[in-house]
Amino acid sequence: MTHFDNLDNITIPDHLFEQLPISVMNEDGVLPLREDGEALRVIVAAPESSGSFDTIEKLRFILNRPITYDTAPFQEIAKKLVSMVEGATIGVSHCPLFSYECSRDWHSLWETDDGGVRFCDHCSQNVYLCLDENDLRQRRQLHQCGAVAQIPVESVTMGVLDFGEPSPRMTQREWTVTANSHRMLEFADGVATFRQRRLALAGICRSLADVYPPARDLVDLLESTIDDEAPRLTLVREMERQFETTEDAPSAAGPDVVFRELLSCAADGRLPASEFFADAALTVAELKCDAAGIPTHAEVEGEASRQRTRQAAVVRDVIPSPFGPVAWSDSWLSSDVIQLAAAMYDSSDYSNIMLLHDALCEAGCQLPEVLDHCRRPFHTRGCWLVEAVRASHPLFAPPATGA
Repeated sequence: MTHFDNLDNITIPDHLFEQLPISVMNEDGVLPLREDGEALRVIVAAPESSGSFDTIEKLRFILNRPITYDTAPFQEIAKKLVSMVEGATIGVSHCPLFSYECSRDWHSLWETDDGGVRFCDHCSQNVYLCLDENDLRQRRQLHQCGAVAQIPVESVTMGVLDFGEPSPRMTQREWTVTANSHRMLEFADGVATFRQRRLALAGICRSLADVYPPARDLVDLLESTIDDEAPRLTLVREMERQFETTEDAPSAAGPDVVFRELLSCAADGRLPASEFFADAALTVAELKCDAAGIPTHAEVEGEASRQRTRQAAVVRDVIPSPFGPVAWSDSWLSSDVIQLAAAMYDSSDYSNIMLLHDALCEAGCQLPEVLDHCRRPFHTRGCWLVEAVRASHPLFAPPATGA
């Protein structure tokens, strides 16, 4: 193991950089370095701690390959990551001398002997490069300047849908009728939030969990991580424990192989390869037909088709149509509307969705996009309408008006 005090002269190949989710590199302080045979060698934050080993454990599971590592100061990893991501900066997020947010950039500050500290000649203060938001809060409590890496990555944002521009690869009618959930998620990549993508993938995982008992507790745990009730690493460790006997699983798709990939992608908000959606539908179909004692080819194919349709229904329920903003009004948020939405989310039982429809009507909502969504036959945890009500603020930005 090598410790790097400085990463300025370290070159990271683009093909390796693309293998790791930027959200993982940013949040866990890790960078790919090189390939050592079948293993991937990475640089993790030093000093070595349980956090460093947790990161290695997470990468081994996500990438399903051996991981070896060297170490470097977290500040060096943050600076290297910022230099490789277009539009990324290290911004000064807190200045104790001024009430406004500082506009200075880390690279505009004076270097010091400590790579994690720079000097601001504007306010004559040292600025400390923080590991995360908790570190930044501690600096604030000490009335010190802090700076954090600001990575413009859609996959690390949270919150209710911000309406954006979808790509031109799908028409509005195709979005409404297609059974290709992978294409839908790919198309909505610039529109759907990180949370929505994870909830959509969790809903697809749930269909497999319904017929594959080993998956049920893991899907429950996945949903709790989405709501920040449990750290994602808890899920990663439980997944490793669950699948520790399948490390040598064949490449052919089976329940463990398919579920492992879908669940790990849902945990990290990544889009699985298209074949895993088809494999998941086929796996559910085979399990259901085997349980019913009718594993004929025609029955399996028919059930697989129904499962693909269900996957697409999950995506439509969690991610609103990307083709037009909904003119949401807070005046619809009556106590009945809020209570019904909260009850459905907490119980994962959406059978009372028409009661929500009626409550919205009584509150004055006549918007077809909202009321028609209530009338859809399928709803799952993360239903965009329930999420919008629970958030108690507009789901989309209001439509632009002319001057």
